[in-house]
Amino acid sequence: MTYDDVAEITEMLKHPCYRNTQLRAYIATPLLINNRIWGTLNFSSLKPKQPAFTQADYQYVESLALRVSHYLRTESILDAETAVTNSSAPEYSVP
Repeated sequence: MTYDDVAEITEMLKHPCYRNTQLRAYIATPLLINNRIWGTLNFSSLKPKQPAFTQADYQYVESLALRVSHYLRTESILDAETAVTNSSAPEYSVP
């Protein structure tokens, strides 16, 4: 999703995000974990994007999102393994 200048889109002028932040330019793509939307990777600016976003810009953001999604997926697997390991480990207290 890209907006080169949110202020040029009448219906967006009423959006709470625009009203609260006055963000003018926005480029975003979903972060997918196991085929589910986990969040978004986005970049925004208080100034309109000049020149306009290109297909190459969007492809770059998508490429970054794939890398972030991979990292998050890897971390969640490691977190799950750590939780299992920690739950089976005996607890010790230090006097």
